[in-house]
Amino acid sequence: ELLVLAMDLSESRFSLAFALTRILRIMRFVRILRVVRLLRYMSELRTLVVSILSSIKALVSAVALLALVMYVIGVYLTQLILFHRLDMGCGRTSVCDSETDLELSRMYGSVGSSVMRLFQ
Repeated sequence: ELLVLAMDLSESRFSLAFALTRILRIMRFVRILRVVRLLRYMSELRTLVVSILSSIKALVSAVALLALVMYVIGVYLTQLILFHRLDMGCGRTSVCDSETDLELSRMYGSVGSSVMRLFQ
């Protein structure tokens, strides 16, 4: 008898939580509908929002092209600095302790650091 009572109590708590969740979802949906209904009366705002949303594709394309250009220039700078260091006699086997070489190696020693320097 206690087990049946405990099961009835847990089922009622579950149904109460389920009903509460359903009510919250309905209230959120009603709130969204009110905002959409308000946008219908503000045609200028709607036009602005639609224009911004339709221009996102072009914005993403421009950002991707800019990132590609920065990457290509970063690779070029890294190779240029490496060739300069090799010409000066500072390769992977020999160590150059000059301040300029250490600074060049720190700033442009990898593609990632070169791209970050371009971004800055």
